[in-house]
Amino acid sequence: MNRDIQSLLELWSKFEPQRNSLAGRKHLAELVDIAIDVLLDDSKKDYHASTRQLINTWFMRLENWYDLACDQKPNDFQLHLLYFQNLQLFNEPDLGLISGLFENAAIIEAIHILKTKPETDWSSSDRKKINWLDEKLESISNNRRKSEES
Repeated sequence: MNRDIQSLLELWSKFEPQRNSLAGRKHLAELVDIAIDVLLDDSKKDYHASTRQLINTWFMRLENWYDLACDQKPNDFQLHLLYFQNLQLFNEPDLGLISGLFENAAIIEAIHILKTKPETDWSSSDRKKINWLDEKLESISNNRRKSEES
């Protein structure tokens, strides 16, 4: 087995039991860095497909854990934020993941802020996320109105 693939597998095995902590996030960040290095290195083309497959699989698992965390612990905003930040580590063009997945995660996070935090407790970052969601919803509404008029 290739040394880089082995490193990816080892880092995932370190991350998984610590996925609810910042310590786990460190392993995940390192994993993403190695994956990007492999994918950018033309001399490792034989390992590009395996690396992409691992990244896709792990990203889907992270999405599922994020959804579970939101369902099982709806008021644990710190845990939701950690999972969202873990998902964001994969928001790298070199990994080749579909960008719409990240937009969906941003929508989920903005809705979560609306559901769980009073407006008086919103940080400036929270306000930006809510404003983005408002703009997104307005754009969708405008597009729907235009299509109905046609």
